[in-house]
Amino acid sequence: MGDLASLIFEPVALPWQELRECLPAVIELPDPDANGDEDEALFKRIDRVTPNELQQHLNARIGQLLLDIKHIRLLGEVHERAVAAGCERNAPAFAAIERQSGSHLSLVPTPSVPTSQGVQ
Repeated sequence: MGDLASLIFEPVALPWQELRECLPAVIELPDPDANGDEDEALFKRIDRVTPNELQQHLNARIGQLLLDIKHIRLLGEVHERAVAAGCERNAPAFAAIERQSGSHLSLVPTPSVPTSQGVQ
């Protein structure tokens, strides 16, 4: 992740006017009045943002980026395992991996079927 940090925080050698033209018009900020349960956000014009708000925005975006990278790595691993298990291009990847590993776990719950054993 050190490479990622150096990429993110590498200085951008652009004159101010060019840098300003590359910036988004608004950034997303957490809503200070929102309850912790809600994922509400506010948008603020870039020319009105404070350094503290920029830091909040950067922290949130970096956290999301790290989560995205984790998901990409995990999904890549599933892809590699499916290919190694001989999964065909249009077949379910989980089924092929589970067949190869002997696992019968599934993300979809299987309904229980009542049995008549013990009832006479």
